[in-house]
Amino acid sequence: MPIEMAREKGGSVLAFTGRGVVTGSEILEMLEGVYATDFAASDQLWDFTGADRVDVATDEIRRMEALDREVVSRDVSFRVAVAASQDLAFGLSRMWATFVDDIQIETHVARTIKEAREWLDSAKQ
Repeated sequence: MPIEMAREKGGSVLAFTGRGVVTGSEILEMLEGVYATDFAASDQLWDFTGADRVDVATDEIRRMEALDREVVSRDVSFRVAVAASQDLAFGLSRMWATFVDDIQIETHVARTIKEAREWLDSAKQ
């Protein structure tokens, strides 16, 4: 699978790394799995900088938004940082961030993993 997940900082951050061609269905599968566990309240770090391509349709982004809204309705809040160096992946990530802008998720989309990590670390204070 082109997406790997690792727990960082004692599980308070879930780091997802995309490689090769990352599809919307793969992202949705990862989110559904995480949101069904106790890690739903963990901050997320998505790294698409090593992906060859991110292939996500608008309706899949809307389904991601619906999953986020559902988990937030359970009184869960978290932060999501996305690193996307390619223009398409960056734009799709910004689209998702705009869709969830009115719910209890703080988001940041960056061009580099360093910037995304720095935001996630600084947002904790």
